[in-house]
Amino acid sequence: MSGELREPAFGTGIAYSLGVEEELFLVDPAAGHQLDAREQVLDQVAEPKRGEITGEVHACQIELITDVCSTSAEATDVLADLRRTVLATGIGLIGSATHPTTAEGEAGISDRQRYRYIAEQLGDALATPGNVLFEALRAMISPGAARAEVS
Repeated sequence: MSGELREPAFGTGIAYSLGVEEELFLVDPAAGHQLDAREQVLDQVAEPKRGEITGEVHACQIELITDVCSTSAEATDVLADLRRTVLATGIGLIGSATHPTTAEGEAGISDRQRYRYIAEQLGDALATPGNVLFEALRAMISPGAARAEVS
């Protein structure tokens, strides 16, 4: 085994860094009702300058992911830019654990093999977004080479 693998690497990276993931509902911007518009949004969004916009299990949700940031203010700015990019498609956003007016079973599952598999495994527990999966803001904070997740 080489010496590099035996010696801990804590403190050799950036002092503290973080990344943030935010899961949001897609909604009609005027009425606020849920829209299964994941594919529409992903097809229409411009390439973000920083971060990533991806889909989620439910077709009415997307996930915004920052790149590695040095400060919480920087992460907030990246998330704000990602939100503006999505809003430019004409679809609205709501940050909530569950959609406030959607009835159980109204949320379609994203048409991707990965998400169909998850839906099959979770069954009825996945009927309403937020029932089992936490729709939230998650931050990954890294002090040097260590990493912690905060949800």
